[in-house]
Amino acid sequence: MNLQQCHQDTHEADSIREHRVIGQSALRLHVKAGESLDIRSFDGLQSCELLVLAQGGQPKAMPYDRVPAKQALAQMEQSNASSERLIAQLDGWNISLDLLQQAYAFTSSELPTLYFDEDVTVVVLCCGEDMLVDEQNPITELLVAHHLVSQSDYHDLPAPLAEPVQEIRVPRCSARSYLVKKGEWIQIIDVEGKQCSDFVAFDYDALQQGREVIIDAAGTRTTDGRTTPIPGLHSKFQDAYQKTMLELVQDTVGRHDSFLYACNSKFYEDHGVFGHVNCTDNINNALSEYGVAPRFGWPAINFFFNTQASNCGLITSQEPFSSAGDYILLRAARDLLCVTTACPDDMDPANGWNPTDIHVRVYDADSEFPRSIGHRLTPQELTRMTKQTGFHPRIAALTKQFTEYKGYWVASHYDNWGAKTEYLACREKVAMIDLSPLRKMEILRPDAEAFLQLALTRNVRRMSVNEVVYSAMCHETGGMIDDGTLFRLGEQAFRWICGDAYSLVWLRELAQKTGHRVTIRESTDQIHNVAVQEPEQSSLVGVVDLDTRTSNRIDRA
Repeated sequence: MNLQQCHQDTHEADSIREHRVIGQSALRLHVKAGESLDIRSFDGLQSCELLVLAQGGQPKAMPYDRVPAKQALAQMEQSNASSERLIAQLDGWNISLDLLQQAYAFTSSELPTLYFDEDVTVVVLCCGEDMLVDEQNPITELLVAHHLVSQSDYHDLPAPLAEPVQEIRVPRCSARSYLVKKGEWIQIIDVEGKQCSDFVAFDYDALQQGREVIIDAAGTRTTDGRTTPIPGLHSKFQDAYQKTMLELVQDTVGRHDSFLYACNSKFYEDHGVFGHVNCTDNINNALSEYGVAPRFGWPAINFFFNTQASNCGLITSQEPFSSAGDYILLRAARDLLCVTTACPDDMDPANGWNPTDIHVRVYDADSEFPRSIGHRLTPQELTRMTKQTGFHPRIAALTKQFTEYKGYWVASHYDNWGAKTEYLACREKVAMIDLSPLRKMEILRPDAEAFLQLALTRNVRRMSVNEVVYSAMCHETGGMIDDGTLFRLGEQAFRWICGDAYSLVWLRELAQKTGHRVTIRESTDQIHNVAVQEPEQSSLVGVVDLDTRTSNRIDRA
């Protein structure tokens, strides 16, 4: 194998697939001969470690002076949540400690672009020990651009969430049927982006008895009180008897359709086009081997179809929000016969005017995946999935009432208490609130004070070291962007804690525009915090004992 580092050279590729590697985790990619990987740090300060494996799983030498990887091993030696997650991730890929010791380290200033002349597996490690609360060196994110030279049926897909038990390709303008057992997971993937996919599911046991019990949009909307389910409390797809057939566990898009028929011949004939391939006929054909009678129209759930009901009651549709690799993940509540389509509509924006493929993966019932919703800070960035806070295991034992807030699951209220009781406790007794979604940003380097003096309304120059002040972040015209607290840890070392993740984007853009010599790194995932709110400030002193590492901050309001 001949690996070449090509910082100066460009490599022509048919397409690029981008991946985010969040802090204290790893990414595994299967790379084909002739392809390249370009690794970059989001904030310019994150290092990485690489392990390259041949097809037989043996480590491959790289054409560099060997610099052994240390950060991943150091993280794994810790006895905490981040080490457990990394160990489980690597165990799932059969990456042993002996293999990991063959990885190579790259500093943030020498992150590589690598060209491969043979098929390999590359593990990109973005690792490190948990940050102490008085430190400002968080493990942040890496961006990996995978330059592809061929678009095979499977190579252009995101990495599997686990080892699939079924891989089903649904070519453009077609449909495929498949059986799923109770407890198994169904991942429906938009391969190239902006592609709709009708979904129909039958209770397989009922079908064997001659009864057609299918997924029902009206029953689902009635039970959930939503146009479509969402991961979390309102996540169930129902049948006509309002009994659960599937649960929506992950969704990277969040906009689907439950109002309209799958497209049928009449839809196209009404547009003056006769004989056009359509989803209804495709579903009928896919079900024919199971003895299901054809229908004029199927009341399917149309994933990725961007429809919404306007204030005047009109149902409108636009191009799907989904990008290449976006998906939904469902869990079967009973044995199912499923049909998935790749919609052929090329007459309106439903498929971005260009029908493409859909891909289905089915995972074993023993697999476990967390509930999460996809969101983006900017329209073009990679999807971010909902996370659990450091306090989630304890809170989950007290309530099942969770809501997605700013990219994290937080409790809306606790079981057997209710919002009114909790409000009165905050006013009259004691309340502890998980405020981990507050964004924490480490702002350092020579111009940190001058930069924050510009960005915030507070007179930062008057702050003493170890002082905390409240401030607002405003546009030049005075418009409010966000508010928060500023903590001065040193002469040119600050921590800004605010409410919205977009504040990080705005601050970086401002620093680039003004030319201030500052680094802005996010440490939200390293500092999970609870607020203690109570009328008597001394009532909880000495009661709470927290570790000095992750999940290690108490804010007293």
